[in-house]
Amino acid sequence: MKSILMISFLLLAVFSCTVDDNTVLSEEEASQIVTDIIYYISPGPLETGDRAPNFVMNPGTDLEKQLRDLRGNIVLLDFALNGCVNCALAEPNIKQVYKDNSQGNFKLIKIHSQYLREEFMKNVEEAPGLIHVWEPGFAEHKLSALYDVRGYPTAIIIDELGYIREYVSPLNPNLSEKIANYIENINP
Repeated sequence: MKSILMISFLLLAVFSCTVDDNTVLSEEEASQIVTDIIYYISPGPLETGDRAPNFVMNPGTDLEKQLRDLRGNIVLLDFALNGCVNCALAEPNIKQVYKDNSQGNFKLIKIHSQYLREEFMKNVEEAPGLIHVWEPGFAEHKLSALYDVRGYPTAIIIDELGYIREYVSPLNPNLSEKIANYIENINP
């Protein structure tokens, strides 16, 4: 990780000067180049069996939590995008998954991407038992990038030890049973 940061700072210093004799890159353009380079030299997408990267939810609030705080539970990360037709179609299934499994060792984290703040708050009010995370605007889709989400909707099942078990479709009609099986097989 340190080597990636070192390379990034070096490239930022180089690219922030000039591209050619007439073009000067802005800090934002140079930063985007560095971000792209980091993406392409990173170890690659997460796979089943990999440790799920930790992240902080609702930082700076009374509801602040980290993913690792939820170990001992089966966690479903549900990535949804505002205006996505399939995300809207998956919503009843996701709500049923939560309803069917909320009494067990199960946590549902809904990651709302590109929702307006008002839309996000409306979703929070409609489903108060879920853990909600807001990713405003494309530049802030850090969780989606961290988990290599390439399309919406996407769901990821994380086991009680914090490992990725499956990438699944939130539209899967058997998702609730699949989660129930994971909960049933938690090692005491």
